Amino acid sequence: MQEVALIRCRASSSRMAVETAAFVAKSSAQTIKRRAAAVAPLRSVCFTAGSVMPDFRKRLPRDICLLLLLLLPYFLALLAARPLNVPDEGRYPEVARAMLLSGDFITPKVNGAVFLDKPALYYWLQALSYQVLGVGTASTRVMPALFGVAGCLLVFLVGRRLFSRRAGWLAAGILASSPLYYIASQYANLDLEVAIWISAALFAVLLGRQAPPAKRRRYFIAAYLAGGCGVLTKGLIGVVLPGLVLAGWLLWRRRWRELPSWHLGWSLPLVLLVCLPWYAAVQAANPQFLHYFFVFQQFERYTAGGFNNAFPWYFYLLVLGLFVLPWSLWLPAALRRAWQRRTEADETRPFLLVWPALILLFFSLPASKIVSYILPVLPPLALLLAAYFDEQLNTAGVPKRLAMLATVVLAGAGGLLLYAIPSLQARYPAAPQLAPWLALLAGVLLAGALLLAWGTVRKRLDLVLSGLLLAAAGTGWCVNIIVGRVDDQTSWPVAQALKPHLSEQALLISYHDYYQDLPIYLNRREPIHVVDNWRDPTLAGKDNWRREFHYALGWQPEAAAWLVGEEGFASLLRQQRPIFVVLAEPLADEVARRHGLRVLWRGSGRAILTRSTAGPVHPVAMQ
Repeated sequence: MQEVALIRCRASSSRMAVETAAFVAKSSAQTIKRRAAAVAPLRSVCFTAGSVMPDFRKRLPRDICLLLLLLLPYFLALLAARPLNVPDEGRYPEVARAMLLSGDFITPKVNGAVFLDKPALYYWLQALSYQVLGVGTASTRVMPALFGVAGCLLVFLVGRRLFSRRAGWLAAGILASSPLYYIASQYANLDLEVAIWISAALFAVLLGRQAPPAKRRRYFIAAYLAGGCGVLTKGLIGVVLPGLVLAGWLLWRRRWRELPSWHLGWSLPLVLLVCLPWYAAVQAANPQFLHYFFVFQQFERYTAGGFNNAFPWYFYLLVLGLFVLPWSLWLPAALRRAWQRRTEADETRPFLLVWPALILLFFSLPASKIVSYILPVLPPLALLLAAYFDEQLNTAGVPKRLAMLATVVLAGAGGLLLYAIPSLQARYPAAPQLAPWLALLAGVLLAGALLLAWGTVRKRLDLVLSGLLLAAAGTGWCVNIIVGRVDDQTSWPVAQALKPHLSEQALLISYHDYYQDLPIYLNRREPIHVVDNWRDPTLAGKDNWRREFHYALGWQPEAAAWLVGEEGFASLLRQQRPIFVVLAEPLADEVARRHGLRVLWRGSGRAILTRSTAGPVHPVAMQ
C-alpha cells in the first residue's frame, strides 16, 4: 500500500509540474505579446530592426529618400526667420560675396581688406550659394543647413551598417533634433562644416577597417580626402582631431599592427591634393600668410591667452548638458552601456567612446572656448544613444528613473518659462513677438513632458522617444527664432533705412564702428569707409574687427583709402558725392554739429547722418 501511495504521489507531482510549466509558458507568451504590442508602432516604419529585415539592402534607397524628405524641410524652413548674427554671419559670408564680385578666389577679403584668418573652402561654397540663389539671409545659411543634413545622413548610414536599421534612424533623429546641432546648422560660420568633415574622416576609417580587404581602400581614400577638406575649411584641426582620436584608440586597443592595411601611403598625397593648391597660391599672393595663419591663428590661438571667450575647463561639459537637452539626460546611461558592452572583438563602441572623450579634452585645455567647437563630438554621441535605445526597444523596457527625471526636467523648464515670460518681455521691450515664441517653447517642453509621463506609465518606449524628440526639436526651432528676436546688434534696420536713399555713387561711412552684416544687407561693390584711430598700437592685441583691419593695413597699403582716421573722414566729407554716415546714436548730435551734417534716421541704438536735403525717416521696426 505504501508503494502504491508513493507512486500516486509521484504521478500527482508530475502532473502539477507539467501544469505549472504550462502556466508559466502561457504567462510568458502573453507577456511577450503585450511587450511586442507596446513597441509595434516604432517597428512599423523607421524603427524596424535591420537585423530582422530580409530586404535590408533593398530598403536603403527608400530610406534615404524618406530621410531627405524629412530633413530638408526641417533644416531649410527657418533660414530667413531671424536676422544675421554678428560678427560671424557678417564677416565670413562677406568674404564669399567679395570673392564673387572681384573674381579673386584666392585671397579672402572683408570689406576690401585682406583677411587671412581662415582657409577658402567655406568661402567657395558660400559664393556658390550666392551665385545660384543671390545674396540674402536665406542663401547665407543654405550651406550650413545642407551640411546639417549631410551629418544626419552620415550617422544614419553608419548606424545602419554598424548596429541596425532602426539604430540608424534613431541616430539621425537624435542628431537632427539636438538643439546645439540644429542651431549650428542655422548659423553661417565654419564650425559645423569642419565638424562634418572630421566626422566623415573618422567614420570612413571605422567602416574601412571592418570592410572586406577588396573594398577597404575606398573607405580610407574617402577618409583622407575628408581630412584634406577639413584642412581646407579650418586649418590643421581637419587632420589633428582625427589623428588624435585614431592614435588614442590604437593606443588603448593595441591595434598598431592594423596600420599597414590602412593604405597610409595615400594619406599625405590625398590631403595635399585637396588643400595644397590653395595654400600655395595664397602664400604666393600674400607672403605673410603662412606665419600669420599657422603660427598666430593656429598655434598661438590654442596655446596662448589674450583671446576672447575665456572659460573654465568644465565649460564644455556644461554645454553638452544644457544644449543637448533632453538627450543629455540619457547620455550617462548610454555611455555606461557602451562601456559594459565593449569586448575584444567589438571595436565600434570603444571607437565611439574615445572619439568624444579626446576631442572634449583637446578643446577644454586652452582658456579660449567657443560653444560650437565641440560639434564633432555630437555624431558619435548620437550613435551611442541610438544603440542604447535600440537595445531598450528590443527588450521593450523603459528606464523608469531616467524617464521620470526627464519628465520633471522638461515640465519644470516649461513651467518656469511660462512664469518668466512677463519678465523676459519687459527685459526686451523692443523684441517683436517675443512672448508668443516663449509661450510656444514652454508649450513644446510641457507637451514633451506629457508624452514622457504617458510613455512611462504605459511602459511604452516609443512614446518616451516621441516626447524626447518633440522637446528637443521644438527647443531648437524656438530658440533659433527667440535669439533673433532679442538680437540688438543686427544692422537690418539700418540697411532698411539706407536703401531708399543709397545710390551707387553715394559714399557710405561707418564712424568708429564697423557693422559687419551691413555689406550683406546692402550688397554694394564699393567698400564701406571705416573711421577709427588706426595708429593705435594696442589694436594688434584686440580680438575683434579692429585687429583684423589693423593687420590688413600693414599687408595691403591701398586699404588706407577706405580705412581712415579723423583727417581722412574730414577729407571724405569734402567730396562732391551723396554721403551717409552710420554711427552709434549717442554720438550722432555731436558729430552732426561738428561736421555740418544732419540726422537722417535714428533707431536700434544707431543713427544715420547725411548732408542730403531729404527729410528724416522713421525708425524701422524689426520683422
